[in-house]
Amino acid sequence: MHPVPRLAQQLVAEWAEDLALVLGRSVDEIRQKGLGAADFPSNESLHIKLMDGSFVQFEYAFHVVNAQKFAIAVFTEHCGYHVFPFHEAEVSRIQREVLFVQEF
Repeated sequence: MHPVPRLAQQLVAEWAEDLALVLGRSVDEIRQKGLGAADFPSNESLHIKLMDGSFVQFEYAFHVVNAQKFAIAVFTEHCGYHVFPFHEAEVSRIQREVLFVQEF
């Protein structure tokens, strides 16, 4: 198995209890079925600023904070699952608002 799917499965298993609370599904269902397209928001960007000023931004993503793990997990529909340090992190949502579209 390639590393990306293997790591994604590992993160879902490790964060299943937190995911169950956020998604309103059982831990067993999360571990067995994983995440699906309906779990991801479609109209906002997730922006995370880390303690050193670094930042990441994802589309179709949500986050879970776990103070006991000192971590923030980010689950994206298309770009994998990630874990970032909890310390002095800032998480925000940016509403995508279309201001202009050129029509042909």
